[in-house]
Amino acid sequence: MLGKKGFVILLILIPFSFGGNAFSQTEKMEKREKIKERIETLRIWKMIEFLDLTPEQSDRFLPLLNHFQKIQKDLDEGEKELIRNLAFVLNEKKTDEKRLKDILDRLEKNRENLVEKRREFVFQSKDILSVEQQAKLVVFEERFAQKLRETIREIKQKPGIGRLR
Repeated sequence: MLGKKGFVILLILIPFSFGGNAFSQTEKMEKREKIKERIETLRIWKMIEFLDLTPEQSDRFLPLLNHFQKIQKDLDEGEKELIRNLAFVLNEKKTDEKRLKDILDRLEKNRENLVEKRREFVFQSKDILSVEQQAKLVVFEERFAQKLRETIREIKQKPGIGRLR
């Protein structure tokens, strides 16, 4: 899976996302984006290795994966915006239940759309991946996310590093 080498790379990359007060908010955001891109590159590289994809499979699977991830990112950003809207409406002096219901309905549709897009991705990947590779993909996704959370938590707890900014 993600061996020591992979997490050494993560350990090297993640501290760059910690910034002092000398950095502007824009610079911090740019650093975070670069770190996210590097982690995503590492994730794809480790995924290809773990799934043991042939070059032909990689040529077909990666565009499908990239398309799904773009949709997922857009839907995730939409969900965050809807949740911010919910919080805003809840903080108003007089709660507008109609607006809350509308936002909740849109949030539910957004989540249903994500589930549907994930189903489409899984269905389309069946034409590319063997059953064993499909199972490995499920395991990889869970383990990578878990290991990444653990690594970030460990880094944040180290003295002198502080919190992600």
